[in-house]
Amino acid sequence: CFEELQKKHRVEHPIAAYLIKPVQRITKYQLLLKESIIFGNIEDIRNFHRDVFLKELEKYETMPEDVGHCFVTWALKFDMYVKYCKNKPESNSLLVQHGGTCFEELQKKHRVEHPIAAYLIKPVQRITKYQLLLKDLQSCCDEGQGEIKDGLEVMLNVPKKANDALHLSLLEGCDISSDELGEVILQDTLHVWDPKQLIRKGRERHCFLFELYLVFSKEVKDSSGKAKYIYKNKLMTSELGVTEHIEGDECKFAVWTGRAPISDFRIVLKASSLDSKQHWVKKLREVIQETYFSSALPLSLPKSPAKLKAGSQRSSRDLEDSTSLDESVENLDRGSLASFGSGNTTDSDKTGGVEMTWVIADHVAGGAAELSVTKGQQVEVVEVKPGDPGGEWCLVRMPTSGSAVDSPPEGLVPLAVLKQPPPGCLKSSVVTATTTSPNRRNADHDLEPGPSEG
Repeated sequence: CFEELQKKHRVEHPIAAYLIKPVQRITKYQLLLKESIIFGNIEDIRNFHRDVFLKELEKYETMPEDVGHCFVTWALKFDMYVKYCKNKPESNSLLVQHGGTCFEELQKKHRVEHPIAAYLIKPVQRITKYQLLLKDLQSCCDEGQGEIKDGLEVMLNVPKKANDALHLSLLEGCDISSDELGEVILQDTLHVWDPKQLIRKGRERHCFLFELYLVFSKEVKDSSGKAKYIYKNKLMTSELGVTEHIEGDECKFAVWTGRAPISDFRIVLKASSLDSKQHWVKKLREVIQETYFSSALPLSLPKSPAKLKAGSQRSSRDLEDSTSLDESVENLDRGSLASFGSGNTTDSDKTGGVEMTWVIADHVAGGAAELSVTKGQQVEVVEVKPGDPGGEWCLVRMPTSGSAVDSPPEGLVPLAVLKQPPPGCLKSSVVTATTTSPNRRNADHDLEPGPSEG
């Protein structure tokens, strides 16, 4: 496996360079101004491997179990593959439109074995091949030996970033630039039910999850069959809540804004599979947690550990997505957009389900029925009881861990200490910090409720 890694660097790029040089002499053809698009940054990739990475790989010839360190050290350089893959559909289109017989003549003249398209797809194939080679090396080493798993993690992430960049490049009409949106955390085609629509019909939407936004778009195709995504709307992740399970369909989940997941104010989404749904919910909760703490606390917190797990913790979906990257590039050219999507309880429209929200103020229990909570904690909403004479209260429980044996603590807390709903979300009164405890309601039964809010 290690010898094959070296062989790929010594052979493939010299062949590609041999093809590029004669083509770059075609100044009299109309391809002159298209050269940078057709070839993208393939020369940067060639130079990196020839001048840097091959030499680095050779240092590990006698200790291949540590070759993963090489990939970790130069991880940022592999972003040039993301740039190349993002440009690939336009490159293919120009080859079809303007290439004609020009490249065929060059192939014959210089006795090049394969047509130009076979060489231009090499970088796309390379980044998927790396993972297979590193997995083979990992299988030959004792568990925990060397740094191969760290290198594998790096190379699993490159195809995902390339896939995400390909899809994001097709997004049009968004009122926020791609630079401001940042890196795509997750993207996939989902069926969406929006409560604001008069006709409650699921619509197919391509969704992009970023650190600060969840963006919805619609796929459309022009007369030539070329696909693009038209921006529809967005939600800020700092205002989101997630309902993982919708009664009647294991592939459905929901996002909502405000304090409680009221059915009239939530968007229901359906993934292509249960595994995909769980992945979306998991990533959404991670992002919501990170954005909440980054805005609520004066000091920035480190990123979620889930993003830093080693390759051995990756799901099989990562490898499947990466090995189909070259197919993704070709599908985008043909206008057939493949979905490359990248967790967990049974919630429903009824009470008793698990809804996650945040504590925005401390509360000390005033009796056995209540639960003490601290600002910044995440809790599961079991039941909301708006409009009680003594104020609004909510039954919550602490989130469970996978290894927990005992039942998690639960109890009542004032609705006022939980994340605030949007205006009009709750028709009943909005409670101040002095909400009456349920344990003292009998004594204070004649107190008037707070002013109502529409």
